Formats: sequence, structure tokens, C-alpha cells
Amino acid sequence: MYFNVVYTELLKLKRSIILWILPIATIVPIILSLVPLYHMKSTNEGDEFNLLVMFIQGDLAFLNLIIGVPLFTLITSYVFSIEYQQRTINNLFTYSYSRLHFLFGKMTVIFILITAVILSSFFISLIVAVGVLSIPIDYNIIIKYLIVYSCMILMQFALVPFYALLSIWKKNIIFPMFISIILTVIAGLIMEYDIAMLFPWSTPSRVTFGMTNYYNYASVRYDLSISSLTFLFFVSLILNIKYYNNSDVQ
Repeated sequence: MYFNVVYTELLKLKRSIILWILPIATIVPIILSLVPLYHMKSTNEGDEFNLLVMFIQGDLAFLNLIIGVPLFTLITSYVFSIEYQQRTINNLFTYSYSRLHFLFGKMTVIFILITAVILSSFFISLIVAVGVLSIPIDYNIIIKYLIVYSCMILMQFALVPFYALLSIWKKNIIFPMFISIILTVIAGLIMEYDIAMLFPWSTPSRVTFGMTNYYNYASVRYDLSISSLTFLFFVSLILNIKYYNNSDVQ
């Protein structure tokens, strides 16, 4: 039953603009990271190991700080508001399935899409590093950054219930997107300050930077960052469950 819901939600995306946006959003961080490093490579600046690390770190930074929050908000708000936009929410809530099946089915689809974007970006980065920058890939680097990207998937997904809550509340895409842009700007502005530890939207960047010692972030504590993100995840999830169980059919 649950997998039928997930499959149905995936089918809803078949002809949506989301499937066009995802590949673009996956490639943009790679291009932004590649341009300066390609120049460095052509002028023989820096050794190959440092160029590889800088390239992958650039992809991480752009995914977390610029692309991630707006993109995953767009995905979430689309998945959760599509029935309201198409005025089919009546049909959704009158099915024999539990409402929680729909809630968690939608979140599962979003998790799949987030995973696809982030892992695709990682593996394409490796291919570009070999094919364009002619940098040999070290096995240890692959394992290290695969773990980092996997952690990023979990942290970006932990923000999803909040986006879903905004989408269900306003029943559209515009409001959640507006909020996500504001949150992205704030996260970037406070990234280097201690207050960022308490701001969940800074957590994916701070933790991944800490795991890779990007700009000496390894010396920064991120236990509070993870705690604030975990708190937001569970509070938002509980509110989503309460709303889905108690809301009337529109």
C-alpha cells in the first residue's frame, strides 16, 4: 500500500517541470566550480590533489549555500501543493489509504529526488575531474567525499518537513520559495559567526565543511548545529502529521 502511494507520487512528476529543473540544478554547481579551476589547471597553478579537493569542495559549497535550499523547497512545495493547485485534494483525502501514507509517501519521493541530485552531482564531478581536468582519482578521496555527500543528503532532507509545512499552510509554491530565498541569504551571511550554530539552514554547510576542514571549519563545533536541525525536523514533522490527520477535506 505504502509503495503504491510512492509510485503514484513519482508518476505525478512524469510530465512536470521539476524533471527539467533537476538536471540543470545538478550541473550548475559543477560548472561554477569548474571554470576557475580549469584556468588554474591550464596555467599549471596548484597540484592535482589540491585541484581535485577544491573542485569537489566548490560543488559542495554551491550545492549547500546557493542551490540546495531553494531547489529542495521547490521540489517539496510542488509535491505537497500539486493537489491544491489542481483542485484534486478532495480526491486525495477520500481514498482508502491513511493520510499518513500520503504524507510519508510524498516525503519519500522528495528524499529520492534529493538523493538523486546530490549523488549525481558528486559522480558527475568525478567524471569531469577525470575527463576535463585530467586529474587522477584517488580511491580514498571517493570514499571520504561519498560519506560527506551522504551526510549532506540527510541534513538537506531534515529541512524538508519545514518546507512541507509552509506548502500545506499556504497551498502554493510561491510563499515557500520566498521564505527559502530569505533563509538562504541569512545562512550565507551568518555562516562564519557562532550564531550559525543555532540556525538549521547553516547546518549542512557547517557540518560538511567541518568534515572536510574547508576553510578551517574542522575546528568549529557543530553538535549544536545538528541539534538545532534535529529539533526543527521533529517539530515540523509532528506539525505536519497533526495537520494531515485533523484537516478537513477542502
